[in-house]
Amino acid sequence: MKKKVILGSMLSLFCLGAAACGSSGGDSGSNTNDSGGSSDNVTISYASWDTDQAVGLQKVIDKFEADNPNITVKMETTPWEQYWTKLEAATTGGNMPDIITMHLNESYKYMSNGMLMDLQEMVDAGDIDFDNFTDGIADLYSYEDKNYAVPKDVTTIGVWYNKTLFEEAGVPLPTADWTWEDFSAAAAALTNEETGVFGYAATNAPETGYYDWIYQNEGSIFTDDGLASGFSEQNTIDAFQHYVDFTLTDKVSPAMEVLRETDQVNLLGSGKVAMITHGSWMASGFAENEYIAENCDVAVLPQGEVQATVTNGLAWSIAADTEHPEEAKKFMAFLASEEANQIQSDEGVSIPAYKGLGEGWVNKFVDVFPGIGAFDDMLEYGVIRPFNQETLKCESLMDEEVDKALAGTVTVEEASENIVNGVNDIMAAYQ
Repeated sequence: MKKKVILGSMLSLFCLGAAACGSSGGDSGSNTNDSGGSSDNVTISYASWDTDQAVGLQKVIDKFEADNPNITVKMETTPWEQYWTKLEAATTGGNMPDIITMHLNESYKYMSNGMLMDLQEMVDAGDIDFDNFTDGIADLYSYEDKNYAVPKDVTTIGVWYNKTLFEEAGVPLPTADWTWEDFSAAAAALTNEETGVFGYAATNAPETGYYDWIYQNEGSIFTDDGLASGFSEQNTIDAFQHYVDFTLTDKVSPAMEVLRETDQVNLLGSGKVAMITHGSWMASGFAENEYIAENCDVAVLPQGEVQATVTNGLAWSIAADTEHPEEAKKFMAFLASEEANQIQSDEGVSIPAYKGLGEGWVNKFVDVFPGIGAFDDMLEYGVIRPFNQETLKCESLMDEEVDKALAGTVTVEEASENIVNGVNDIMAAYQ
């Protein structure tokens, strides 16, 4: 399938501009040369949010520090719920971390406001080769033909399923070539009103929910230029209806009222839902969950008109005003290397965006989840997560309407029309 890449996602930035938002560069050793290029001891700061990845990422840092004894990398892990608020406050206060883990939903405002370093100089020097990374991921972090981040990882969405419930119900386990029809039949057979078990959790979630089904039906979320909604397309509407039917017609999913209160992960982990669609990034946490590790496995998403899964990826950026540019660039060059990405893979941090290095990550979890290779296999037909200058506003509006449709308070046609009108109004400023 053609990978769809649309530029940027924008939020207003409360910072006054690059000149007012210099980085403190973290704690530095004595006699530090302000030019950042000396052999004196220097500490650079590195911001991340994933506690599950922290141990493996530290191994990457340890190797860099061993090779560069004059540079210390101080990693600070802040939970996702506070990460962006804290980063914005640090940026406004002139204390932006030297190295920032970046997400596409937030990248546009930092790139467009001059907060991140243009990496072209590193490309010209041969320190970064974007051809080494999964197609489309680097483009998520480009603005006006300039790259502002090195791809960190790549994610796909699969079906996490309770193999014990499958076996107890006598339902064949998912296969690599199962279809929408196979999935629906399994969900129906696994739904048991007496025990309160549902076959699938059709949650109101874009990347891990309705987006995937839309792409499997050859629909679109936005038009190719990102300036209008794709919910006017019949393929999109049909897939949306198929997704809603899991709840309202087929009755194989908990009601929307339940899913508003109870996360699908908790339902899987308590044996109340047999299948959820969720990301590769859940592997580490699931492996540590006693119930899920013992009873669950993972499979590819079922095929509709085509095979498709949403592909996404995080990235690493350098603060434009870091006080230690040479040290920060040296660390970034290491993060872009095959060696660092191999460590990331072997430690089970994530599937690296660096091409061809997913095997180590798979091997880290295959003893617990034999089907874990599905996530790496699905990269072959991944569709880059859609985004534009106002992704968060557009997704918020979409989620409101999808919630209503899943609850049965509006029809799919009504929700689709509301999405089209709302998204197109939001994007009118960019026409």
